[in-house]
Amino acid sequence: MRLTVNSSFLGDAVLTQKGDKLYYCAAFENGYDLWEHNFKENTPKLLIKGVGGGTMFPDTKGENIFLVSGGQLKKIEIKDSKTKPIAFKAEFSYRPAKEREYIFHHTWRQVLDKFYDPKIHGINWAGYGKAYEKFIPHINNNYDFAEMLSEMLGELNGSHTGARYRSASSAPATASLGAFYDNNYTGDGLKIEEIIAKRLKTDNSGIGFGANVKTKNDKPVFNDLIHKVRPEDLIKFGIIPEIIGRLPVICTLEELTEDDLLKILTEPKNAPVRQYQELLAMDKVKLEFEHNALLAVAKKAIERKTGARSLRGILEDVMLDIMYEIPQSDEPRKVIITKDCIENHTQPKIEPISTDDTQTKSE
Repeated sequence: MRLTVNSSFLGDAVLTQKGDKLYYCAAFENGYDLWEHNFKENTPKLLIKGVGGGTMFPDTKGENIFLVSGGQLKKIEIKDSKTKPIAFKAEFSYRPAKEREYIFHHTWRQVLDKFYDPKIHGINWAGYGKAYEKFIPHINNNYDFAEMLSEMLGELNGSHTGARYRSASSAPATASLGAFYDNNYTGDGLKIEEIIAKRLKTDNSGIGFGANVKTKNDKPVFNDLIHKVRPEDLIKFGIIPEIIGRLPVICTLEELTEDDLLKILTEPKNAPVRQYQELLAMDKVKLEFEHNALLAVAKKAIERKTGARSLRGILEDVMLDIMYEIPQSDEPRKVIITKDCIENHTQPKIEPISTDDTQTKSE
């Protein structure tokens, strides 16, 4: 039996107590309309246009219909084909800190009741609960809370029981484009396809006099390749053409060289080397770095492939003990950081000096 005159999207429906009429919502053109279908006469009738789609509830007498639509309540008077909004107040007290506290204890109890066995796991689960509970007042977001729960469950190898956080944001995650693999590669593991280098290989063929002939083992350098990037390379990588069309100029960044890292270490006003020199000068200590030592720091940063961000971490590994041990004496001294200190964590050279030599000057 056909309910609607035209093909429509059907919403909720309510049948009268006698079963002779059916009231339903149907969307045909602009939004949902309320219709009445008389089964005895087999005729549909439009009652109210734009009533809205949602859930319908009839009253006890079948004279009115209550509609929940778009977070609002409406009273539909069937006899007069009218709608009246119903005002209501529904307050919700959101207490995220209390919510996280409850979830923490609930998770701990679930593991205790369903998974923990002291004879098998051999740890004090109650002690772990108290140890991790002290971090709850200092957590103000669900991401860190999920990380903390994962750490606690991992103590018992019970992380499969839950503790996951998924952001409500629909934006794509950073680096979600992934990688393109070379399907022709037959060796061990997976080989990532080099998009720019592959295009340049076809563009620069070694034929004719003066051609740049290379062997198969010659691999292009990143700094040379990145300057030759074209819009078609970005499209093949996965960026949609609509975005590429809005980029009139494509700028590229080269990898930092050892000379670049040396300049970052020493030349800026707040350079890491100068900061350590100023700190130790307060304790009558003159700090010097040999050139080979600074070069070793730069080489380590390049090996880690983290650029200038890792320079302070490398220096911190060497300077941590020095910052605590050297100031214990009031005698003026000179501390010299050598290449061996950076590479093998050996003790620095320490030489006594006069009081005047300890005065360092910030440039």
